[in-house]
Amino acid sequence: MRDAPLTPYEPLVDMCRESLRAVVGEGPYGGLLASYVAGGKMLRPLLAFVACDAVGSQPSSAMHAAEAIQLIHAASLVHDDLIDEAAVRRGRPALHRELGAEVALVLGDRLLAQAFVRMSSVAETVGTAVASRCVSLLGEHTIRCCDGQLHELEDASSGDYVAVARGKTASQFVAAAVLGGILGGATENDAALLTAYADALGVAFQVQDDLRDGARVPPDVAPDAHLARALAALAGLRWSRGRFALETLARVALTLPEPARAAIVPSSGARR
Repeated sequence: MRDAPLTPYEPLVDMCRESLRAVVGEGPYGGLLASYVAGGKMLRPLLAFVACDAVGSQPSSAMHAAEAIQLIHAASLVHDDLIDEAAVRRGRPALHRELGAEVALVLGDRLLAQAFVRMSSVAETVGTAVASRCVSLLGEHTIRCCDGQLHELEDASSGDYVAVARGKTASQFVAAAVLGGILGGATENDAALLTAYADALGVAFQVQDDLRDGARVPPDVAPDAHLARALAALAGLRWSRGRFALETLARVALTLPEPARAAIVPSSGARR
């Protein structure tokens, strides 16, 4: 169970999870892929829903974006496990250990393709212009994710830690927040604030993840500073309810104590 300000979004996260299980279930090795696609905390879909609500729209409007970014994330996990030669993912053998590296590589690519199919289908509800913008943004942030991983591989010992984190991790957070915001009718200023928030949150998340795993983190890089940057960006958002939910999400993502808040109910569609 998530913190109170986020519990109203749980039904949407569950719907996203079940939809993704169905999407991958229709293809090859669907049962094995389900743990990559529909497992874990589902933070990125949650971020898409909360961002959509935070700009004054129904959070369910972000469903296609939530599904697409989770498919991108799942593909990155498949590829990461291959690169790292990981043995286990979420309590079971990594996909390449079960199926071989060649099959896992192709399945990861297939998940990427499915992400863009899901994103493009939003044209049915928002029109081709908005859908085209969303697909383009998803592509841009997917390229950023790949570039971050390449940066890490090419200069693993002395590379710019924050630049790598912004690429391989924060790019997915930014995609989730901005796409959710766009589908909620975000202004350019809203989108800029969501970008700043999600970029900082993504870096803080990567720092904390590395610290938890015992990986080397530069001494001058601390998650608290990036969390502060993320929370500062929220001050410019117009809807206080959305700000509270986004603040809570940041603290949940970083497993930090959450100040008591009244339960926040997503909007019913009327802009606040």
